[in-house]
Order: sequence, then C-alpha cells, then structure tokens
Amino acid sequence: MPYLDSPRLYNGVRLIDAPAPQNVLRLDLGALPLIEEINRTGIYLDVPQLRTLESEITEQLARLESEIEDMAGRKINPESRDQVAPLIFHDLALHPAGGIKLTKTGLESTVDEILCSVKHQHPIIPLILDHRELDKLKTTYTTPLPLQTWDDGRVRTTLSATKARTGRLASSDPNLQNVPVRTELGRRVRQAFTATPGKDTVLASIDYSQIEMVWAAELAQDAIMMDIFHTGADIHTRTALAMFRLPASAACCQGKNKSHGGGKCEAWNEFKMLYRLVAKTLGFGILYGVTPPGLVLQIAAAGGPPWTVQDTEKFISDWYSVYTAVYSWMEEQYARARRYEMVWTAFGRTRYIPEVKSPLRGVRNAGLRQAGNMPIQGTAGDLLKLAMAEVFQLVRYYQSFNDVICWPLLQVHDELMFELTKRIAEEFCESIVYIMENAVSLSIPVRASYVISDNWKDLK
Repeated sequence: MPYLDSPRLYNGVRLIDAPAPQNVLRLDLGALPLIEEINRTGIYLDVPQLRTLESEITEQLARLESEIEDMAGRKINPESRDQVAPLIFHDLALHPAGGIKLTKTGLESTVDEILCSVKHQHPIIPLILDHRELDKLKTTYTTPLPLQTWDDGRVRTTLSATKARTGRLASSDPNLQNVPVRTELGRRVRQAFTATPGKDTVLASIDYSQIEMVWAAELAQDAIMMDIFHTGADIHTRTALAMFRLPASAACCQGKNKSHGGGKCEAWNEFKMLYRLVAKTLGFGILYGVTPPGLVLQIAAAGGPPWTVQDTEKFISDWYSVYTAVYSWMEEQYARARRYEMVWTAFGRTRYIPEVKSPLRGVRNAGLRQAGNMPIQGTAGDLLKLAMAEVFQLVRYYQSFNDVICWPLLQVHDELMFELTKRIAEEFCESIVYIMENAVSLSIPVRASYVISDNWKDLK
C-alpha cells in the first residue's frame, strides 16, 4: 500500500505489514504549526446571545423539575442516579431492552442510553432526559463559556496532538469538539460562535465525507463497500436496503426531490428513521466493537425505534453478511492484538493493548473492541494530520496579503473550521477540499465538502 513504509521488529518478532514509526513523527510535527495557529487564534463568541439562551434554559429546567415532581409524587433530582434508579427500576418497574446495566460499584446504571431505551414506557422518562440535556448545556457551555472568553471576545481551546491514544486531536479548556449538534438547543450554543463583528468575514467548514467508512473499505478491501464509494452512493442507504432486503424504491427520492411534500418526503423520512438510522448506527457501532445490547441502547439514543437484543443480533449478522471482507479484517485485528498486544494504523501509529491478555473477560473484551476500532479511527485522524501540514502552507500564503483574514479556528473530528474574508472564502475552501481529497492515494475516492456561513450552527 502506498502510504506504508517498511516493516520493523517488536519483541524480536517481525511485523510484516507494520510501517516504520518515523511516519507518525512526521505526521505530528507536520500538523503542529496549524494546531498552534488554532490555539492562538480562538473563535469569536457572542456572549449576549449565549446569556439569553442560558436564561431560557434556566426557565425550562425549573418547569421540568416541577413536572417531574408532580408525576413522580416526590421531589426527584434527575441528575442523581440514587434517586432516578429506584424510581425507574422499582417504583415504575421499567425494563430496558438490553437489560439492567450495573455501574462499576454494582449499582443500577441510569446513563442516558439506558433511559432512552425505556422512554416509550413512561412519560416521565423523556422529561428526565430533557432535564439532563438542558443541565449539561448550562453547566458545560452557557455558564462557563462566557467566563472563558478573552478580552477580544474570543474563546481559545487547547488542541493536543498526543492526548488521545488513537492519535486524534483532543480539545480541552474548554473542549469545543463536543458542542452538541443533534438537538435544537445544542445547535443554538453553536449559533453563538460567529464570525468576528466588523471584519467582513465568514466562517467556513471543510469536512471529510464518511472517512472512517472509507478507510474500513480501503483497509479491508471490501469489494461491495468499495463499489458504493466508487459510485458516490450513500453507504448507509445502500446498507439499509441490503440488510433489510428492500427494493431501491423503498428509499424513495432520498430527500433530493423537493417537490415531495414541499421538500419533506414522508416516505424518505420514514425510511431514514426505520432503516437508514439502524444501518448508520450499526455501521459505526461495528467499527467500535458494538455488542447487541449496546446497539439497542445506541439506536434508542439516536432517536430510532425500540428494538430487542434478538433484533440487533440479527442486524449485526446481516451487516457482516453484506460486508464479509470487513468481518475478516476485524478478525485479523483481534488476532494481531492477541499476538503482539498492539495494533497500528495504516501510517504506523501504534496502540498497545495489554488488556487483550487479561484473565478478566470484561477487560479482555474491552481491549478487543479497542483493537478493532483504533486502526480505523486512528488512520482517519492521521490522514487529517497529513493534510493539515499542507493546509498550513496555504493559510500562510493567504495571510501574506494585508487585506485578507485567513484564520484557522478549530478542528472537530474530520472537520477543519476557518474564519475568512468573504471575497476569498470560496476559492480558499475549494483549495482545502483539493488538499484533503488528495493528501493520500487510495483505491477508492476520498471526498470532502465545505459550507460557508456567518455562524457555526449553519455550518452543519
């Protein structure tokens, strides 16, 4: 493979297809200039807008607390496991589809995924979930972010190239990589991050398309998955059609025909919720070593329909029956981890996983899940770092013009975000797309796209 160097030794054993570690050093050092620029620049925060949102959240929290108390017949702190668990599992006797999970201390777990799996069984559960979401938004974002804003109105995160064991970039103090995007109030937090007032600038986001799935197809050389990427089709839609043995017409217009229901095609929306969501959740879940009970919780947390463990066992089996080469590749990663106690990315980044030889089954299985996930997640992160070195050179070129603003603001998973003078935004983004798509030569297309707006919310 063109992105691999030479084999090396580990504990005296020749690792036939493991590349030399200097690849990783080059990747990390190459990305550092852009990382430092991001850390130094920061992103503008509209504090009054965030304060307004905080007031709304405070009012909604008070209303939810009153409704929960009326429904439960006593005062309940939705954030307290010790108060929520007796209510759910004893007073209401609700049964999570994946079974009751225990915490490390042996107590009944009430994490959001478990509550999502029983939210259809009693009306108090959605209220508790809403309260938790709002409380997290308030305590994590709307209250602390204004206090972390510098005198110039910007919030500066710290990106680290070495904190995450997969090699992905990690954001801290504050963490801006986890600002919610699925819920409306979460998106309003993003809306408060804007282009700098009075600068005639816009925000731009350039994002890899389904890059982890692309690497799964490439590393496994799965012919079916590779064909989907070659044709440019939506992999989750095609997966859903194959898994559930549906005709292509079941996906209707795939949301592309705006004449269907005024742009809201009911047939497509139903297909997305019942089938595509399952296929998408399962696809990424498999790359992370999902179990059938875990998949039940993940589908419920994503807003999908309730499924049983037996259903999800069949889903996983059907997925592997479609993408058989991915299954074989995953088994190879498990065998590699058992033999060497480590796995590596296509660029040579290693992760040591001694847990795979633990006598404790839970620890051992967790290690195997890491072994299956790290090569894909880490390779996707390495690819972005490879692109970032060339991106920095382009940024420096545009910054050489006195009348141009070209500021790198943030890196979130497979996305780079910039603040740009309006007149250069389109040509700059097209150049970045080209760099990202051509950072490495694969046997299938690597695709990226960009969105331009005046606030972060509208970049998704």
